[in-house]
Amino acid sequence: PAPTETPTETPLPTETETIGEMLKTHIVFYLIMPEKGRLDACGNIKAEPIISKRIRTGDKLQDVQIALKMLFSVGVRRYDVYYNALWDTQFTIESVDYIANRDYMTITFGGYFPFTKLAKCDKQGIREQIWSTFFHYGFKEKTDP
Repeated sequence: PAPTETPTETPLPTETETIGEMLKTHIVFYLIMPEKGRLDACGNIKAEPIISKRIRTGDKLQDVQIALKMLFSVGVRRYDVYYNALWDTQFTIESVDYIANRDYMTITFGGYFPFTKLAKCDKQGIREQIWSTFFHYGFKEKTDP
């Protein structure tokens, strides 16, 4: 008798999350894409999302705090092609207050912030990084001191 062929199973492709899906399912913080030819936060900058490997908790209050702590812990001026205006700071989150019926969150920051030493561009870059990270989690309003 002729040998019978053993059918081979075709492996099913694994689904890979798209960037758009990962922006919704992972913790994300923002760094600065410098203007072409620059290595700082001066000029025409754009805050760009950095997608971490950490999955969101489902609680936007907790997720935004995790994202900000990740942002504050980058600790280097250059992160691949991105600029980190927070590189020379040691920001922390001292407290968080949340008013649920208004979806309003107040974050009190602490830590080291060499305000007088920072270049004007870095001050703007810091604002862009923090506010872009904050807004990523669905908050609609900010107060900038």
